[in-house]
Amino acid sequence: MASDVEAMRAWITGRICETRQLADEARAVAFDLEDGVLFTAIMQLTADLEAFAARLAALLVDSEKAHSGRAVVN
Repeated sequence: MASDVEAMRAWITGRICETRQLADEARAVAFDLEDGVLFTAIMQLTADLEAFAARLAALLVDSEKAHSGRAVVN
């Protein structure tokens, strides 16, 4: 059971890091663009990516809280 939780935690943490990296890369590309419509779309994408990362982080916290409240049976 603990290994399942650890695996889920590692996966979620990895997705959070990847999502934030993608948002940073998209933001950097947006600032290089001269097209206002593309800039706006990419900035919305970065906001959506960061919101997704925040939801994953909340899921991680909730799962850790739920897991810490359970008795471990060996």
